[in-house]
Amino acid sequence: MRLLNILVALAVAAVLSAAGLQNGVSSGGTLEQARQDLESGKFDAAATELSTQVKLNPSSAEAHALLAFAEWRLGRPQEAVREYRAAIRLAPQSFTPHYNLGLLYLQQHDRAAALPELEKAAQLEVRNADAQYNCGVVLLDAGRGSEALVYLNRVRQIEPERVDAQFQVVRAHLLLNRMAEAQQEATVFSSLHPEGMAPIGQAFLEAGHPDDAIPYLQKAMEANREDERIRGLLASSYLFQGRLLQRANDARANDLLNRAIALEPSWFEPHYSLAVSRYLQQNYDAALLQLKDAIQLNEHCARCLFLNGVIAFNRGDLAQAKPLFDQAVDLEPENARFRTHRAALLFRSGSTADAETDLRHAISMDPKYGLPHYELGKVLVRMARLPEAAREFETALRLDPALTQALYQLGQVDSKLGKQREAAEAFEQFRKRREAQSDEQALRNDVPQAVIR
Repeated sequence: MRLLNILVALAVAAVLSAAGLQNGVSSGGTLEQARQDLESGKFDAAATELSTQVKLNPSSAEAHALLAFAEWRLGRPQEAVREYRAAIRLAPQSFTPHYNLGLLYLQQHDRAAALPELEKAAQLEVRNADAQYNCGVVLLDAGRGSEALVYLNRVRQIEPERVDAQFQVVRAHLLLNRMAEAQQEATVFSSLHPEGMAPIGQAFLEAGHPDDAIPYLQKAMEANREDERIRGLLASSYLFQGRLLQRANDARANDLLNRAIALEPSWFEPHYSLAVSRYLQQNYDAALLQLKDAIQLNEHCARCLFLNGVIAFNRGDLAQAKPLFDQAVDLEPENARFRTHRAALLFRSGSTADAETDLRHAISMDPKYGLPHYELGKVLVRMARLPEAAREFETALRLDPALTQALYQLGQVDSKLGKQREAAEAFEQFRKRREAQSDEQALRNDVPQAVIR
């Protein structure tokens, strides 16, 4: 996987050259000796001599730049930044201090500070491939794909066979959602560099396109069967794509999730996701069997307890569901979905006050979640608080238009409030959309999802 490390890395080799930095003092004599010390790794000796030179010749940009290099190599980044800044003040159009300072900031994980220095360096030496590349990658990581492409394409003009730049161009097209260009570049890249299948697959996966990632990672796996990193990436792609398909009740979801399990049998997420998939297909017995495997891998899994409770709830066994919901809420008290479903159970059991408490807590935790507003509306209807109920149904519909039953409930409330025109409009909208998701379907489909690693 050496190529993967190369492709995702920046070109971080600092520049020792001080060409163009002679400002205020000759670069001969003592500075030449200091340069030789730096090249031979005698950083302490160089720093000592250069500190003296900076005091004697404070207007020497070259002395400041060389001292900065020595300080950097001695692990004193703050001093290095100070000296590079001094060199830039004295020789603002010099490439070296801008470029090295940018690399130093990158080493400190401060990309915001690094970018203007790298941009300046790239402008000063437009034929320096590393400067163009680093600037492009930092822009790409900042989400500025169009600007990144300018620099990366410049690298390809300077060094047409440069592998890392070719790879980063694929990433840039993915960031810009130019799938046709990304796929074309990836095809060319992988044909020229078969060892780059895994990085290309990872790029598609990280961009949210697991279906495109899978073929590349499968080929990489065939060539490197013992590589755990590739195995993990392929399992993640199977999981991601399986999760995308399971909502559509696509039978291929189960196959992909089983493939993820086969690759990573000790990974909890595909086991749990397959249980969710079986549940969404209303194969409750198979879902429960799969949950047992998931719980063996994570015995304190709140999602597993919750899904067990949902199955019992859907089967009408409220007595079995209630303690499972309670345990899930105890483990994750701030989970809005857990509280919403427990509230639905409490409502059916006649505990309207407790249901209201859970629902208001759920709303406070996730104000953009529509289902608790809908369930709260039903609770408020039973408590004869009709104006409040109408507002909750309206909010539920605004947040989640798929909650079609809220239209029917709103029509009922408006009718009781004497608002016949509004009631008729709500009933008419419900009639037009009655094939959409019902409240039972909303509850059945509202389960916590897997986490893509």
